[in-house]
Amino acid sequence: MGGKKKKGTDDPSSYKEKGNKNYMSGDYKQAIENYTKAIELDPSQAVFYSNRAAAYIEIDELEKAIEDADKAISLDANYQKVC
Repeated sequence: MGGKKKKGTDDPSSYKEKGNKNYMSGDYKQAIENYTKAIELDPSQAVFYSNRAAAYIEIDELEKAIEDADKAISLDANYQKVC
């Protein structure tokens, strides 16, 4: 009914929030999974790529981190918080 989306598993922001919690608790691989789900649902958000890049750095996946950082910049050249 109504056009308002319920915040849930189809909401990229909820995956970003889960990823942030995973990241803060040191569960970087789970954070990457959640940021990836957010990206799959909305690939236009620089913050999702930037956050995933930061998680990749934590597990020494530097090439993937660079790819995500580059993607974040290509989506929003003014985004200040890449990694």
